[in-house]
Amino acid sequence: MSATSYVHIVESPSSAELLSGVTEGRALCSFLDIARIPFSYNLAVDATQFHIAMTDRVVDASTASGGLPPILHFSTHGDEQGIQLTNQCEAGLFISWTELATYIRPIHQIIGNIGVCMSCCSGSHGTKMAQVIRAKDVPFAWIIGT
Repeated sequence: MSATSYVHIVESPSSAELLSGVTEGRALCSFLDIARIPFSYNLAVDATQFHIAMTDRVVDASTASGGLPPILHFSTHGDEQGIQLTNQCEAGLFISWTELATYIRPIHQIIGNIGVCMSCCSGSHGTKMAQVIRAKDVPFAWIIGT
């Protein structure tokens, strides 16, 4: 059976989690490898690395997987406002759901059929990204979250 998507993991643990080696995204890589599901892993500790993970590296991974659409798996901290990158945790800063949608929307419009998995606290609030005026502006085909 061949894969119909690949998993594009974007992980941004807190600095304490990094120090302790708590990396959920890395653990997911092991399971995906065993299941022979294609994936790419991106450790994005700041806005610059997050931007690269959500632009160049998505395109590169999709191309490397033979053009498969990604399931974007975000392993971060979050709440009703959005998600947090490693360097934002202590300051209480966020990438808002609206801002996250601006990263996901072009991927969905170019590659199509994007799935989103929010592995973070309040990840179900990611559905806020679908609150748009025009249906074509919804940045994903489906979303799941805690």
